[in-house]
Amino acid sequence: ASSAKVRPETAGEGGAPDHPDPRKVLREADADARAGRYEQALEKHLWVHRNAVQSQPALRGVRLSFALDSWFKLGGVYPPALAALKDARDQALNTFKLEHARDAFNDFAAINRTLREEDRTAAAFIALDKDDPAMARQVFGTARRALLKAKDYALCGKYLKAQEDLSVALERFRMQK
Repeated sequence: ASSAKVRPETAGEGGAPDHPDPRKVLREADADARAGRYEQALEKHLWVHRNAVQSQPALRGVRLSFALDSWFKLGGVYPPALAALKDARDQALNTFKLEHARDAFNDFAAINRTLREEDRTAAAFIALDKDDPAMARQVFGTARRALLKAKDYALCGKYLKAQEDLSVALERFRMQK
């Protein structure tokens, strides 16, 4: 499935969108899933996952929340979609291990959260803490939820910066007020 061509309505020659609008492609994926066109829906989810941020950087959060949730729901009725989601998760971890790309760790953790497999994020962070504490410090914010869920409070305590976290929380409060 990961080599499938995307054929969203916005597509031009060869299945690649002429003027990609990731939000539209995601809506098309949902419509395809509702209509039982599961393979097409999966192709579009793969396209969104691979291309949304390059096309529209502001969609980083959408890509790691709503888009993953939609993809996961598709996986509930179309097992190849679930397999592709797990494959994307595994690829993200491999990319992180090879390149130390924080975005790859973010992908890995977000997919695990979607799959309700946050124990995998905690395990990866524990290994990272042993092998590369400096990199662990950089991705701790992403792993914190999984570590708390795993009740690894000691490891959280190693990376928490209470004063800094409080300052950030206060600033966010002031901005929202």
